[in-house]
Amino acid sequence: MLQTPLTELPSWKALEAHYTSIRNLHLRQLFADDAKRFERLSVTELDFLYDFTRQRMTADTLERLLRLARECQLEKRIAALFAGEAVNNTERRAAMHMALRNRSGRSVTIDGRDVMPDVRHELAKMREFVTGVHEGRITGAKGARFTDVVNIGIGGSDLGIVMAAEALGRYRNRAIRLHCVSNIDGVELSEVIEQVNPATTLFVICSKTFTTLETLSNATSARAWLVGELGEAAVARHFVAVSTNHAAMDGFGIAPEARFTMWDWVGGRYSLWSAVGLSI
Repeated sequence: MLQTPLTELPSWKALEAHYTSIRNLHLRQLFADDAKRFERLSVTELDFLYDFTRQRMTADTLERLLRLARECQLEKRIAALFAGEAVNNTERRAAMHMALRNRSGRSVTIDGRDVMPDVRHELAKMREFVTGVHEGRITGAKGARFTDVVNIGIGGSDLGIVMAAEALGRYRNRAIRLHCVSNIDGVELSEVIEQVNPATTLFVICSKTFTTLETLSNATSARAWLVGELGEAAVARHFVAVSTNHAAMDGFGIAPEARFTMWDWVGGRYSLWSAVGLSI
């Protein structure tokens, strides 16, 4: 892959020079000068319309941008991404989060293995669990339906969930409230605990390794609170986990059927599409 810094490429320098020649142009002038501006600067693909006409750019600008993309070997990089190569340079891993959104039936191969059967299995398991909670088939230790879900995680195991829940709030199940706890400061968890009933609260622990300090600290505190209210046996009914560390989940008391997995090829910032999205 290309190692030259982006700003040192000839096509980048050409774009800089081009910018100085058009930066004072007004959109009204651009439309007046080109009767076919929309035809030249719009693309329809996969039912999406990409309209660049309201940007300070010309057909020449677009061609220069494409030239930069080619010089950056963008097509090769995209091919490497979809081929399951280790494009995550910091961790030397593949970044195949698109497999989690794949509904086409096509295979997605990493290290010569199709990961889609695993993905479909996990999505089906999530759907079954969530439907069970919504319908009241999966309940707390006292047989009561869950009214509150507390997601305990940090970083990629928190931010995507908060974002999606806020953006799609109007479509939520009104019978269940979502709370997200990430801060190691105990005040955040304490404020949530004041609002919920232990008999109707489900905790979701999101930690790939089950060793993240902030997450484990909050999870341990939540567990102690629940045990104090309902007893040790209640843990298996009120806690689920998204993790790959089965030994740690055994020690915590997570029931086998309440465990969901994620994979190394899912980057944290994209993980809301994985089992991390269970709370969503």
